[in-house]
Amino acid sequence: MSLSYVGWGSLWTQLKQPKLWSRDGIYRLSGCCFISFFGLGLVIGLLGPALPPLADALNLKQAENLGFLFTIRGLGYFLGSLLFGFIGKWLSYRFLIAGGCLVLALTQVLIALSASTIQLGLFCFLVGFASTIQLGLFCFLVGFFSGFVDTGGNAAVGSLLAGDPLAETFMQALHFSFGLGAFTAPLLTSLLLSFSGSIALAFFLVGLLCLCIGISFFGLTTNEACKKPTSKELTTAGEEEEGWTREEYDIQTNALTPLQSNRKLLLVLTAFAAFFYVGCEIGFGGWIATYSLNTHSVHTKASAALMASVFWASFTIGRLVSIPLSLYLSCRSILFLDLSGAIVSTIFGIFGFNLWVCSASVGLFLSSSFPSSVSLVQSKTSVDQVSTSCLMVGASLGEILIPFLLGESMKELGLGWYFPLCLVTMCLWGLGFILVLIQPSSYHCTSG
Repeated sequence: MSLSYVGWGSLWTQLKQPKLWSRDGIYRLSGCCFISFFGLGLVIGLLGPALPPLADALNLKQAENLGFLFTIRGLGYFLGSLLFGFIGKWLSYRFLIAGGCLVLALTQVLIALSASTIQLGLFCFLVGFASTIQLGLFCFLVGFFSGFVDTGGNAAVGSLLAGDPLAETFMQALHFSFGLGAFTAPLLTSLLLSFSGSIALAFFLVGLLCLCIGISFFGLTTNEACKKPTSKELTTAGEEEEGWTREEYDIQTNALTPLQSNRKLLLVLTAFAAFFYVGCEIGFGGWIATYSLNTHSVHTKASAALMASVFWASFTIGRLVSIPLSLYLSCRSILFLDLSGAIVSTIFGIFGFNLWVCSASVGLFLSSSFPSSVSLVQSKTSVDQVSTSCLMVGASLGEILIPFLLGESMKELGLGWYFPLCLVTMCLWGLGFILVLIQPSSYHCTSG
């Protein structure tokens, strides 16, 4: 009986959230988060260019009829981010993110099977749904566990590196990893469609990579670098060998506590801005392939996927450039440049400027906005599971509604409304950014 009790106690010790991390442990966990965000980018970036071949596999006349997949995935993302805000206080980041990656691997395989020309009757027998409903169910699971990975990665890097002079650079690098994955996904889709004509293989490959990423997190569970230092170690002369200083200890133990009155309003406004920013990012990147194909800017599905790849390529380049740029410019300056450039690029698109150039420039200017927004919030209040969850809830709601509205507008109003709606979304995102910017800091110091 006692052995069983000790076993469960040891398991809970491994699963619960550590109060303190060593410096090496933080960097190792951050590295795993970078890899997980690459996988997350693959998963998120794959759906948009996969819509035309998925529509063909399901015998649908228009890819716009699959626009509900963005909505369902966004709903799952919303619920996953919301749940993480509650359980992330007690369970370890590494286990939650690892679990999310493993389930994402499974969902990619299920989508590949549902899109295959040889349908396995097992799935229909189990749930009794048609192929389109199956696909919607799998996309919901993709969104739910993407919310785990996204919220977990931002919370881990944002909270564990709070006060670190490289915190903003790490945040930009984290989201560069996402952009790199999102760029690779449509490129991979284009290559596989050109050589095999099947979209299922792309989902299989992404699923395999997510499986490997999820397994990599379990290597942190017994790593000596993840041990938290004791209070005695913090006060001894050897604390420098442990990689900790008294200032770092104060940061880790929340020497700065947010004022709740200002914090609530700040988090609501942050969620408002994230709603329109992420909605524009996912909506533009998700529909650009379908838009370019139907406006005859490109003439093949592989070229349409390449159009999406150009968007995500410039998106990735922008995040790569923003890593050294964050050392010289404040997050406020970066956000202002991003917003201005994205609006100007969209206006060029409205007036019929070259679609390849517009797609690349919009991706470039949207790239570093989200990590800069997290850094902006970090400068005004603490970044923890709750604040990160609020940010992700707003982002997931934008992912639910904005791509859906873009798809419906293209069906009902015509393709000419694509860029104007993107412009309206960007202007509302700018309004949210200004409202967050003018809010006072919610910090006050609790230690002398």
